[in-house]
Amino acid sequence: MLGKQSNPFDLNQASGADDPAQPSQITSAPPVIRSRWFLIGLTICCVFGGISGLAFWWLTTPPPSPDCGKISPLSPDMERLHCVQQAARSGELPKILAGLELLGQWTPDHPLYGEAQRLIAEWSEPVLTAARRKVEESDLRGAVELASRIPRSSPLYREAQGAIAEWKRYWQKGEAIAAAADQALKNQNWDLAEQQIWLLREFSQDYWRLERATALSQRLSVEQQGRRYLAQATEVARLGQPEQLGTAIALISRMDAKTYGWSDAQPMLKQWSETLLSLGFSHWLKGDLSEAMVLAQWVSPIPSWLRRLKS
Repeated sequence: MLGKQSNPFDLNQASGADDPAQPSQITSAPPVIRSRWFLIGLTICCVFGGISGLAFWWLTTPPPSPDCGKISPLSPDMERLHCVQQAARSGELPKILAGLELLGQWTPDHPLYGEAQRLIAEWSEPVLTAARRKVEESDLRGAVELASRIPRSSPLYREAQGAIAEWKRYWQKGEAIAAAADQALKNQNWDLAEQQIWLLREFSQDYWRLERATALSQRLSVEQQGRRYLAQATEVARLGQPEQLGTAIALISRMDAKTYGWSDAQPMLKQWSETLLSLGFSHWLKGDLSEAMVLAQWVSPIPSWLRRLKS
């Protein structure tokens, strides 16, 4: 008996793909291929990750610091800025001034001008403070020199210039009062000298209030004492006798050689000393050596006449 032949055009005939007994035609990739693609992908990720890490490290790591010991005017401005900034952190005034001098030369079109201005503003404060301290120490020249180092571009420039002008006016006022007191001492106007001294005592600075006022007050006392010695000497020498002349010279010798009274006494001192030396020389010619030596001793308290006597 012949078996039933299959008709390829029979739509009702079951397809072999629907037969569960037949094996599947689509199979997954072998394990070796899958591992290979995984390694390739992992390698690519590692490469890009490493590049990204290096880039991040390069961006976040600061460049190596320049050797500030070898910095010169020809060095890049970035390196010079770094070095003056490092030096100024010490707080030493000369290093701060050096930084101000450098940055003060940069113009607004300089690429580092903004950072330079920030540092100039920061460094100007200790410089102005040091200048004010100089004034308190009676060092006007040092104060003006320091305040003048503050650049024009500094926000403290106007304040510094105003302080300089004020210090100079203040100093000139003190000098004028001291000069008036000195002239009063020369003219023996003791009341006026005392008034000028009290004006100095009203100053706020110790230099004028204490140092100069105290010095003038001491000079006032010395000048007054010297004038008293001079008046006594003049009165004693009025008789013109050798012994009185010797006493007058002894009184003059007590005077301070820096006083105006001492200067005024020089003509009389010269006259009295020459008189005694002439008398002593006359006694020496007569052979009266002892009397000549007595007369000479009265002249000896004055160093200038003592040198003449020895000659």
